[in-house]
Amino acid sequence: MQTIGGDYSTIISGQYKIDTHFIIDGVTYTMSDVKSASIDGMLFQELGIGNAMTRTLKLNLKGTPNIPRGATIQVQQQVFNKDYPLDWTNTSQMVPKGTFFISKRNVNRKANVTEITAYDAMNKMDVPYMESGDLVTKTAKAVVEDICTDVSVTLNTATATVLNDGYLISSPPVMGEEGTTRRQMLQQIGILYGGNWTITDDGKLTLIQLAATPTPTVVGSRTGSCINQAPLSAIDRVKLINGNSAFESDDFSTLTGAVLICNSNYASADNANRVLAKVEDYVYQPYEATRAYVEPAAGLGDRVTIYGLTSVIARQAITISRTCPSDIGADYEGEEDDEYKYVPPVEREIVQSEARSQASISVLEQSIDSQVSQINETLNGENGVVQSISNLQQTANSFTLTLTNINADLTEMQQYLTYENGVLTLGETGSPFKAQLDNTQLAFVQNGNIVAYVSNNKLYITNAEITDNLQIGKYQWITQSDGRMSLKWVG
Repeated sequence: MQTIGGDYSTIISGQYKIDTHFIIDGVTYTMSDVKSASIDGMLFQELGIGNAMTRTLKLNLKGTPNIPRGATIQVQQQVFNKDYPLDWTNTSQMVPKGTFFISKRNVNRKANVTEITAYDAMNKMDVPYMESGDLVTKTAKAVVEDICTDVSVTLNTATATVLNDGYLISSPPVMGEEGTTRRQMLQQIGILYGGNWTITDDGKLTLIQLAATPTPTVVGSRTGSCINQAPLSAIDRVKLINGNSAFESDDFSTLTGAVLICNSNYASADNANRVLAKVEDYVYQPYEATRAYVEPAAGLGDRVTIYGLTSVIARQAITISRTCPSDIGADYEGEEDDEYKYVPPVEREIVQSEARSQASISVLEQSIDSQVSQINETLNGENGVVQSISNLQQTANSFTLTLTNINADLTEMQQYLTYENGVLTLGETGSPFKAQLDNTQLAFVQNGNIVAYVSNNKLYITNAEITDNLQIGKYQWITQSDGRMSLKWVG
């Protein structure tokens, strides 16, 4: 938690309100300039180590202010006693609440609002730290200092002390064709030191060690609701996995506590014991609190006490207002208490686009598979019209049949397949359902109308009914037990 001087501690000990400023390219925007705003971030989705997640600022400004492209937004807050008049003479000093870089903007002229999405410096980590094939030997601290220099952030002093043990990164993993990214290096180092990375409100790259126990901020009963589960068993074992190889800490088979399982490019028995020394005896307390009034100086990785329950702020979604309520929590979705998932998060839009493209290609491949199977049965089955098929080739883009020794008429085949004006139509004559394939798209036809088609790595459909779940990138729509829908980050 940040240390704030002046009257801050005195003011927050009573009933207080919050004033928020957004400083964009040197221009200060106050609450009167803001339609709505929120800050979202997390250390991990499910309990784990080795994460390095980006925080997001959503800011809707009134009007259409002239803001440069890629501008920096500094968010600051000050507290004041709610009984004081709003002359700002009895307020605390400013408390940093994050530095963000504008990524997207949309001018909604109908609503007269400029909608801005901005990310913190962690979003700069998705570029190569080292090129593919490069090998260097550096201490973990030197690697992290390199990354801080590259993205112009300061390394937290306490984190620098933690990294000051001289651990050597002798052979950095090459984790992609373009090399290993800064984020991937941080993730691997985070595992070795038993923690997760974040950019703190005061702009410092910080490793939040899982077993750290900072003095908690007290929320008490100042929350809308708080749901908690029983605490999990204390961690007494670690398993590191690299591909098909797994390495366990000492006495793994004889102990009965919780197991921390991580995917690590530096997996070894020695490193499993190293990680265990960082996290041993840690007891995880899952909870979820809505509209919790968390003081501005607190943030991700800090501990919080609500209704007597103490746990870590692993997730925080702040709604900017005069009270700034937060939805906070430490989630756990597993059914067993001896598995903790390591989920390396990637938030770049290019990854989401690739996922959408792969989904479209998958639809096309499955359709071709089905149609080729049907044609093969028609042509080469027991009553087929072809004695032999000398060659059958298929790809995601085409299929080719080379036919020999045709000894029967093609009437039966034509009931299922026609080719006219460059369009291959698949489907039984008279059926309302058909598939049409040409050089630009695969279309699905019902009663003569195209109801869905795949083209240019995109799927277009008139109506869709999702029977189970819908996931878009790293977000998933989930049906709750009471029939409501919720949108959840799934990592």
